[in-house]
Amino acid sequence: MFTTAAVGSLAVAVANPFPELRDGLYVSAGKAGIAAIARWITPLDIEVPPPPNPDPCADVAALRAEIKRIARKERQFFWLGHIAGIVLNGAGAIIIAELGNPVGQAMLSVGVGYPVGLLTNYTMPRGTWHLYREREHEWNVAIMPHRDGWFARFTLTL
Repeated sequence: MFTTAAVGSLAVAVANPFPELRDGLYVSAGKAGIAAIARWITPLDIEVPPPPNPDPCADVAALRAEIKRIARKERQFFWLGHIAGIVLNGAGAIIIAELGNPVGQAMLSVGVGYPVGLLTNYTMPRGTWHLYREREHEWNVAIMPHRDGWFARFTLTL
């Protein structure tokens, strides 16, 4: 998405059909290019667990460790995406304003760029983070019949 935006903005800036927006298009291409490079350098990689272990507890432990690792990465990408969006769009607005363009062009750059960053942040994979967060401190209660009456078992999943 960001690669397409970078190439598209750069192509329109070079073609220059809107001379008054040229500087803003170059800045937008730069912002999208930086975001694309960040996505290429730090992809969300999920490691497939090794072949099944004879001990099912070891398999469960390996899967939980991978879920925890992926959940942390998803959370980091989410918050870094917010911070980077604010910084990139703020820097882009300052650059456009310093080039002598009207403030409206700087606000247009922020008004288009920041919502795209938010849309990307809120549509990126976050399911593992939510799963881990929900299961982080989960209480379970099981009521089971026993020959002498009923048995209640309480468990806490960490």
